Amino acid sequence: MNIVTHGFRAENTVVALGNFDGVHRGHQLLLSALLSHTDKTPIVFTFDRHPFSVLSGKAMPLITTNDEKCALLRAYGINTVYMAHSTPSFLQTDANAFVTKYLVKELGATHVVVGSDCRFGKNGSGTPLLLQEMGKALGFCVTCLEKLYDGQTEISSSRIRQLLTDGDVARAEALMGHPYTISGTVVPGRHVGTSLGFPTMNLALPKDKIMPAPGVYASQTQIGDSVHLSISFVGTSPTYQTQTPLIETHILDASEDLYGETVTVSFRRFIRPTMHFPSPEALIRQVETDIKSIKEGEPYA
Repeated sequence: MNIVTHGFRAENTVVALGNFDGVHRGHQLLLSALLSHTDKTPIVFTFDRHPFSVLSGKAMPLITTNDEKCALLRAYGINTVYMAHSTPSFLQTDANAFVTKYLVKELGATHVVVGSDCRFGKNGSGTPLLLQEMGKALGFCVTCLEKLYDGQTEISSSRIRQLLTDGDVARAEALMGHPYTISGTVVPGRHVGTSLGFPTMNLALPKDKIMPAPGVYASQTQIGDSVHLSISFVGTSPTYQTQTPLIETHILDASEDLYGETVTVSFRRFIRPTMHFPSPEALIRQVETDIKSIKEGEPYA
């Protein structure tokens, strides 16, 4: 994939503009419209940091890291991503100047694809209507797509973040069109799982990545090119009185040492909330029940 930024030059392009956090089904409609212009070079214009985080100074928990976002965009057929540096000065660019400098002069856009809720430029003053008006003067066309709904539910990144916070990873997956994943490096843990007969991998959570609701999940773990059924625990442990949030994953059909390796855990189904157990034996019995429930819930698409 070609990841470019300020100063890049192109001609005769079709550009999709947005945050694309999660690359959900609504985003995928934009990508389909983008790729339908086979006589133009398709480019996705997005941001290296969420504008809300930059302007407010408050962290915005993300569904996808930049690497994950780009990997999903590549999987959906995009080869070039313009990753704008979300500095305060850039985000204060006048909407008209944004269109002229970045979409027209740098990217050479002859067609722009946006969602109906797209906002850009200083104070979010840029709208699809402004794009259409400027397009008439500057020589580009605009496709504006309405919001996508799943039944009565609007498909949006904010809605998906809320579902993940609630632990409803299955519903979040339905709105995204792919599972919610966390990729990380396996780090040494407390070895409690090993002592109980369920060795676990401990993952370091990427910065700014949203943490699903505390609890136990049916999951799948990718190690290299292989994918394994797994059970994952998210949160602090009331039984062992830990305060630091954990992501611990036990692979059901493998026991290899993965310290230092990068793995990807896909969260497929919420099993139960965190619980306090009076003894290690009670915890073992519950984990055995959880694993049985996960195996009976297979297969995953």
